[in-house]
Amino acid sequence: MTNSLGIDDKTRARDWPYLTEKEVIPIVNAYGLSAAIDTISWHSPRPFSSAGLIKLTDGTQLFLKRQSLLIRSPQSLQQEHNFISHLAQKNFPVLQPLKNKNESTITVTKEWVYELFPPLPGRDLYRDTISWEPYHSEAQSFSAGQLLAQLHKASASYKCPPKKDCLLLSTPKPLLSSHLKTSLESWIETQPHLAAILENWPWQEELFTYLEPFHAQLRPFFSSITPLWGHGDWHGSNLAWKNDQAIMAFDFGLSDQSFAAFDIAIAIERSFIRWVDIKNPKAVSYDLLSAFLKGYTLSRPLTKDERTLIKVSLPLAHIAFALSEISYYGFFLKDQAGAEIAYKKYLIGHLKWFLEKDGQSCLSHLETILNSLPSTSISE
Repeated sequence: MTNSLGIDDKTRARDWPYLTEKEVIPIVNAYGLSAAIDTISWHSPRPFSSAGLIKLTDGTQLFLKRQSLLIRSPQSLQQEHNFISHLAQKNFPVLQPLKNKNESTITVTKEWVYELFPPLPGRDLYRDTISWEPYHSEAQSFSAGQLLAQLHKASASYKCPPKKDCLLLSTPKPLLSSHLKTSLESWIETQPHLAAILENWPWQEELFTYLEPFHAQLRPFFSSITPLWGHGDWHGSNLAWKNDQAIMAFDFGLSDQSFAAFDIAIAIERSFIRWVDIKNPKAVSYDLLSAFLKGYTLSRPLTKDERTLIKVSLPLAHIAFALSEISYYGFFLKDQAGAEIAYKKYLIGHLKWFLEKDGQSCLSHLETILNSLPSTSISE
């Protein structure tokens, strides 16, 4: 395959070149692995990075991910790895990066930063699933909810600051201020050339008009928010599966300090609303959503404020990531069409939908589901 999935999940020219055997050899050698490269058996179609499955001549299989230093700094990547390490120490099932000869989990070259992982246990059931497609069954939704709850319980004791001025994150940071306009404009300045790119559209008039009603619902709950590092991109393609059970999480590239309800809202936005087919009367998978939230609360009960925060966070969950995508496409890739899709269909389009009849119905259904959830956990 020469293409990758784009922002609207139509195939497009790859953002970054394929991994090559010539490139991979010195990287693998840096990890003290002496066997030769047999083949690169699979290349990920996902944007933002290049990744693939590497098979060595001795049968060893590895997963290698490469990102541009323009997009992800070693310092930011180290924060992800520190978070992964903490989760593993708390016995949460997470795919851990391997250490190279220098005892570092990160290998840096002139242009790139690399991570090397062992193969996933179980099956990668959602490997070729496009973004915003739902789980395959209620059982899988339930299990994914349980595993996210376990992550949040393991994460509760992780007391590290958020990532700083980083691209492509699922973060509530610019929204957690009573002075929305000032906070958001300040955060926009942290995203390369984003302010200049946004001038292509009447962004201040549109964004603040559509955003303000939802932000007004969030503001009363600022004092009840407990900071917590979240996964930031929770959906089936970032989980390993055994039958209908989610058994391990991976790909923490969008992780950052957040809060539990916001991370749940991201999981809902990612997997239960078919944004690429949003006019479909069945665009929202309510049965699967209910199963997911039941699975979560049976492992980690939600407080009354958290239940409200999930609902009010859902229309806001995509804001920072969508803005960052505009910078990514418009500046780094010089792809103005991609930047326009990120702005019109993703950033503004999702906000407008939540203000309209179908979006309001979605939020109402979500509230009903949340209010029906049990308030006690199952024994573990």
